[in-house]
Amino acid sequence: MKAPILIAATAAATIALGAHAQLSSPSEFRGYQACLEANADGLSGLTPEREYLLAQTDEGQVYYINATAWEDGERVNLAFSCATTAGGYLTSNLGTTYNRFVPAEKGRVAVEVARK
Repeated sequence: MKAPILIAATAAATIALGAHAQLSSPSEFRGYQACLEANADGLSGLTPEREYLLAQTDEGQVYYINATAWEDGERVNLAFSCATTAGGYLTSNLGTTYNRFVPAEKGRVAVEVARK
């Protein structure tokens, strides 16, 4: 696995309490797949969660994905994020960490939860 990159502690808190689940659009799903592929190298049994966090930016979207994978015979929690264009094409892989992305306090960065 790639060496975990520490994402700022506040980056783990990325979703406003009022966010809601919705189905992914084709471009959102393309970005989700691109982010998974960018982080799959060296990960055995990568299993992403059904829901992921999605932040809209001026350039496109930022995906925050929680998953698990096998490491040294044990399942470990992973979180990774990627930036994409509005059309869902990867622009940067923001890294992997042994952590979870969780809802933020009200007033933080508002993102929507989309479903595969």
